Amino acid sequence: MNKRAPKQLNKYEYELKQAIEDLMEKHEVNFSAFIDVLRDDLPEDKTSKEYKVKYRAEYIKLLRASFSVDEVIKMLKVLGYKLEFKTDKTEIFANSEILQNTRIKYIDLMSVCELLDIDITWQKEPIEHLQKKAKK
Repeated sequence: MNKRAPKQLNKYEYELKQAIEDLMEKHEVNFSAFIDVLRDDLPEDKTSKEYKVKYRAEYIKLLRASFSVDEVIKMLKVLGYKLEFKTDKTEIFANSEILQNTRIKYIDLMSVCELLDIDITWQKEPIEHLQKKAKK
């Protein structure tokens, strides 16, 4: 049997994977908390083969840290977080929605921000802000 060795993660992939796992641990959730925002074509029956195949495909993205910017934003929203971009303590913009539907990998955004000396942080949104969203 010829099994491939697990993919070695580069610096950005490792950081992203670790940050997502740390956030999941902090909020005591598992990956299934994000599956509904990552896939809109999941069958109702969670025991079906189709569901398991699609779930596994998304979980492999976590293992390989190969999420798009849009997917990371959606996952952060589930836990009440948003992206903020700062340089030398000056906020560039904190509106994650500007980057929604962006078709680039999150790790590519990380590398560009590092080149430009821009810090990306995951900030918890204030509770009252989340309550306003829930009312809409």
